[in-house]
Amino acid sequence: MPKRIRSNYRRRLLYWLDEGGGTVSEGASVVGLRVPHASAELKKLRNNGYVVGDKEAGIRGAVQRLTDFGRQLLREDELAAFAKINLDEIPANCTGCVLARDKQMLLLAYRKKPQNALIPLPKRALGPLGVADSLSSGNEGVTTSWAWAVQNLSRQHWVDGATIRSIDPPIEVTDKNTISDWVIENSTWVILRVKLLEADLDISLSSGSWIKDIEGEDWPNLPKSCVGGDWNLGIALPSSISVSPVNSVISPISSRLGRGLILRSARKGAWVLADLDLLGMESTPLPLEVLIKWIEVAHPRLQPDELL
Repeated sequence: MPKRIRSNYRRRLLYWLDEGGGTVSEGASVVGLRVPHASAELKKLRNNGYVVGDKEAGIRGAVQRLTDFGRQLLREDELAAFAKINLDEIPANCTGCVLARDKQMLLLAYRKKPQNALIPLPKRALGPLGVADSLSSGNEGVTTSWAWAVQNLSRQHWVDGATIRSIDPPIEVTDKNTISDWVIENSTWVILRVKLLEADLDISLSSGSWIKDIEGEDWPNLPKSCVGGDWNLGIALPSSISVSPVNSVISPISSRLGRGLILRSARKGAWVLADLDLLGMESTPLPLEVLIKWIEVAHPRLQPDELL
């Protein structure tokens, strides 16, 4: 039987480590622990071989990383959560189930591979007939409202529902029309870690709640911080909603293709400081007037006449 991690704080630390990790103080801040408590928990994880630091024990600023043994512990925890759902009583039209929830983070199991990083989730749990558990009267239908969550595409965990064991991802095939599809057996499930885009959203989903696919084009709204800005960065797939952030966006993009796409979307009306080979453009001189603002930020005590 797969082993469940009993402590939510330990699980949060392990998830944080699996996302890249960092120093003890950074981990404490992320998971909501005091630094001494986070340090003690990480020490236990290191002693058990789940975590390794890049410096000797006791040295401040050491970066903590998850080992392969630690990743296996997380997978066992996910299998233990999956084993609790009743696969013999799946509500009609449902394609997924909530395995666990910890505030903004959810662990989901789906019967098919989601096609996009963004996933619409119902705000209310679904009953045995596959409809939202909300009030309705007479012959009026029940309206399901939705919220956005984003999955970690690199942490999909494929499972055989019959044996409750981890398996390799299904075979990806390409048909004659070059449209990718997946060969998925009836007993194959995928476990996903997702995060609600809006932390303070009122959602009644909990462990054991069932999920259905959204119908039609009634997509949930994006958070206010993602719409209404001057830059249109693209479309939030699978919806047709434009993404135009109001505030600054900082994002590490590892792939050259991804950097090129975001630069092409963001360059209109902007000064672009980047490898212009990604855009197929010739470089142009940087306008000197932009330096004044940067100097003001770097040297706030300078007088206006000193900037001339």
